[in-house]
Amino acid sequence: MALFSPVRLDRAVVGSLTTFLGRRPHVLAWAATTDGWVIGLPGAMVIGDGQQWRSVPWHQVNTGQWDDPTGRLTWVEAGGEKHTAMLEAGARFADLFNERVSAAVVVTRRVDLARGHVLLVLRRNLEPGTDETAWQVVPSARADLADPAVQARIDQELAAVQGDFGLA
Repeated sequence: MALFSPVRLDRAVVGSLTTFLGRRPHVLAWAATTDGWVIGLPGAMVIGDGQQWRSVPWHQVNTGQWDDPTGRLTWVEAGGEKHTAMLEAGARFADLFNERVSAAVVVTRRVDLARGHVLLVLRRNLEPGTDETAWQVVPSARADLADPAVQARIDQELAAVQGDFGLA
């Protein structure tokens, strides 16, 4: 039985997900959506209709928001893609979503710029058996990453934060 879900996921869904993953999934939480399922695994969130699946590693989720009254879960992936899923009785999945996305963040440093700011975020892959980490630069709407002065400031701050945490 899943850690957070009070009932089991449908066998046909588990079978399809097993085929997609190439192994039996370790389901932490799940919720039905208006057009399928959203399933939380230790290293990723998997979204699909029971036949077609898409995996979103937790460390690739920049932000997310849960609106309990409407059952709407929204998130933004590292590439800037915005997504929404309407969950049926999804509060338990939303709790897992928050925990996994937060657990993927190792270090965050805000860098204020002349116009806007950037966040330097070190994220770790939560997939069991991996110890991969990667830095990500998340700009505000006003930050111009193409500006050489901004890039130089990011490089300087990145080196400083890596030194602060012994990550250089």
